[in-house]
Amino acid sequence: MSWARNDMRDARSWFERAQGSSDPKLKSLAARALADIDRGVPHPRARRSASSDVATGTFLMAAARWGYDDNVFRTPGLPYTDLSQTGQPVITPLRHSGGFAELNLRAHKTIDGHGARVYRLAYDFDGRFYLENSLPQRRRTAASR
Repeated sequence: MSWARNDMRDARSWFERAQGSSDPKLKSLAARALADIDRGVPHPRARRSASSDVATGTFLMAAARWGYDDNVFRTPGLPYTDLSQTGQPVITPLRHSGGFAELNLRAHKTIDGHGARVYRLAYDFDGRFYLENSLPQRRRTAASR
């Protein structure tokens, strides 16, 4: 991580520690990385493309699907004892089924910040909306990156 962030001093200390390992493969990789750092080679993920222009642009994808869920709440199939309640009652689960609409949205924007900086903005949304009023709306939203 330090090498990818261009923090060469911290990267060097980690690779030097790795050279003291008993694993020969780890020692070999650490030696190779130290040689690359000495030659001024950037981290592979930090390298820019061979072209002088950075691929910039906007990506937008939306999808809608219809489905049917035969066990909305993922209810157990057999009765069970609720150990958390006084008297430990036996619970007989009730399964609920229902149709749903599933929505997915992906929006990504890449901006050339000139020089060695590229900015990428992204928003991902995944949601499942049950159509019956008696069922709750479940939403799974990925955080904005």
